Amino acid sequence: MEISGIMNLPFINAVAFDTEQGRYIFNEKEVGEILLHDDIKNKPVVIISVAGAFRKGKSFLLNFFVRFLTYVSLHGFTNTQEWLGDSEQPLSGFPWRGGSERETTGILLWAQPFVLKHANGDEIVVLLMDTQGAFDSTSSVKDCAIIFAISTMMSSTQIYNISGNLQEDYLAHLHVLFV
Repeated sequence: MEISGIMNLPFINAVAFDTEQGRYIFNEKEVGEILLHDDIKNKPVVIISVAGAFRKGKSFLLNFFVRFLTYVSLHGFTNTQEWLGDSEQPLSGFPWRGGSERETTGILLWAQPFVLKHANGDEIVVLLMDTQGAFDSTSSVKDCAIIFAISTMMSSTQIYNISGNLQEDYLAHLHVLFV
């Protein structure tokens, strides 16, 4: 399903920082265009969000979700790994890049909903949400806490992405976000 009129990009800025006003702004118009589209407005919606420290692969992970959900929405759930596609095919979707500078700012929402069949036969809508990484060199602890709180409130499921093994400093980061 394609929602026209939003953007040529596959995602929208659901929440962005307004530097003039010094606050985060919810993009009600474009989020509303997605959620109130005739094909999905009366269906249950699941929003999956990925949060965590910056430069740890949140957008990269979500792009695998995009690939998987695209496959499932076209072919249904199968026990194959065909959804992975050609290993030579570049991973696309949410913007990401290598390096030490952040890529995602604010909260991005995948603009094309995935309509899937639930096990009970009902259709459900799945949306993916990417968040600005926490604890980068330009964001305050308050900014990180706000983004984390908003994404937690907006999502049905929040994934806290870490790279490698769970370490005590990751738990300290979560503690800082909640205090």
